[in-house]
Amino acid sequence: MDKPIKSKFRPFVEAREYVRNLHLLGQKEYFAWSKTSERPEDIPTNPLRTYPEEWTSWGDWLGTLTIAPINRTYRPFIEARTFVRSLNFKSKKEFAKWSKSVARPQDIPATPERTYKNEWISWGDWLGTFTISNTNRTFRPFAEAWEFAQSLNFESRTEWVDWSKSSDKPSDIPSTPAQVYKTEWTSWGDWLGTLTIAPINRTYRPFIEARTFVRSLNFKSGAEYNAWKKTTDKPQDIPTVPERTYKNEWISWGDWLGSYVRWSSKALIGFVKSLYPILPHLDPSELYAILRNNNCLKCMQLCMQNGMSNLLIY
Repeated sequence: MDKPIKSKFRPFVEAREYVRNLHLLGQKEYFAWSKTSERPEDIPTNPLRTYPEEWTSWGDWLGTLTIAPINRTYRPFIEARTFVRSLNFKSKKEFAKWSKSVARPQDIPATPERTYKNEWISWGDWLGTFTISNTNRTFRPFAEAWEFAQSLNFESRTEWVDWSKSSDKPSDIPSTPAQVYKTEWTSWGDWLGTLTIAPINRTYRPFIEARTFVRSLNFKSGAEYNAWKKTTDKPQDIPTVPERTYKNEWISWGDWLGSYVRWSSKALIGFVKSLYPILPHLDPSELYAILRNNNCLKCMQLCMQNGMSNLLIY
């Protein structure tokens, strides 16, 4: 006759004492340890099955004395809420992090909205912050909120987002107005009063007109243009990346700025073509000065001698 499975293992009390000395924190840790070579053969992998008569709980077996949530008795709702409010948590995220630590008493639930589903009001009520989730909050009508937003004189959406996270924001002003006021929403420029338009929705000046304007600023390099485009001096109908906006008409940065240092045959031809509208009004001396000042004369001579395919740099 086979011996009972229990006889292969240490007596319950002796085995439990051994396991408690391991200081394992939970059933998961025990099972992971039991699969290693560190487990003596007379300590069972599944103590619940081995010691069914003596078995109480995993908390008793491991010495943590924890009780499975399903078997746990929690404090009454009001008492538990009073305790939690005394901890001064500012958000559900802070509570969730704390609930996973050893600091949480076992009679305070990790998921209070489930445990106290009949008494539950909100996380703001549970924590004592009295904040209300956006789905349950009542915001000002669009026109009133819009007027308030413009009074803040913010220059960008970034400024708005930073401010909306602070305690300065009234609870009836939404952090995400585009979502709350979907029907009335136009743009961030309209909301903040800057009247800026997102590049994807913006209408730019025709290429020739924009280039004429940029040339009048006398930038000497692309770096100067890039610095200027980040300022409030740039009109909204002048693109930040003209080589993309005018990809069909684009010749070169020298052509765009009217400042030529590096020449290619394409850029040179483009420059000459850009003079067509004013050629009838130029004296020969004026045309000569324009070509000389833009370092074109020697380049044109070499182009005629060597062909237009060569890259010319001066």
